[in-house]
Amino acid sequence: MKNKYYILESSYKNNNKNIKRKYYVTIIDNYETEEYIINIGGINIKCISIQIPYKGNQAVILDISYYEKCSLKDILKKNKDMVQLIKCSLIFTLHHFPELKSFIFSDNSYIECKNKIRICLADLYYIKYQKTWYEKMFNAIPENKEQYKNDKLKIDKILNKNLNFDIDIFIDAYYDNEFDSKEIINKIKEIYKKNMTLKSFLENIKYNECSYYSIIINKFFRNQLSGLNWIININDIAEFNSNCDIIELEKALPKHIIINKKSYIEKRHINYQLETRKYFNTDSK
Repeated sequence: MKNKYYILESSYKNNNKNIKRKYYVTIIDNYETEEYIINIGGINIKCISIQIPYKGNQAVILDISYYEKCSLKDILKKNKDMVQLIKCSLIFTLHHFPELKSFIFSDNSYIECKNKIRICLADLYYIKYQKTWYEKMFNAIPENKEQYKNDKLKIDKILNKNLNFDIDIFIDAYYDNEFDSKEIINKIKEIYKKNMTLKSFLENIKYNECSYYSIIINKFFRNQLSGLNWIININDIAEFNSNCDIIELEKALPKHIIINKKSYIEKRHINYQLETRKYFNTDSK
């Protein structure tokens, strides 16, 4: 098939406010490698990329990246906006490729703190909620369940480790007085008590801005859960309850354009407010 172009619209409620976002979608037919590539994001920014083989029923999520300009018209915000973008991207893919049974991806996600230190999002979410971000938001399951079980045991063991440093030794070991602000250093001194567990220490920080614990997360956990493969099954996608609207375009959008109703020529408007259950089989695996 020829390359195709769409506007994908998502809508959801947040604190009783109706939030709407628009994304630009291209479906590329790579006939030489016998696969389709779906790219979703802004005009010049690819935020989600999904690979669908000509043969087979498992798609590969190649990339999920956050940028403010992932949305065409408004700034894309983190958390709920990003969750809705991912949900609608998966729904869009299933709408066009209903033979799919699952999506697989490698979780290398991270967050960057104000002190410019990156920490593994999967580690942080497991420490806080006993689930990774993709587990919590999308019911993702690990491809290698035994490895994930062992990794969780390692994290739990570290969390229950007693910290027996003197406070000054603790600060010297895990904080850089030149790099970290006095506010962070003073907060750590206030919280830290000898022989408290690492779990108790992190809980007492109350997960404020991650600069307070980024160095400790990295030094103790060392990206334990980073790089694991995860699977999202289509039966879980059927439970997303997201409103996604698909507009097929006559042609690709110019690279420099201000999006409004007259910016693009619609080929057809597909009202697809998650009537997805007809695409799902309850006994599919």
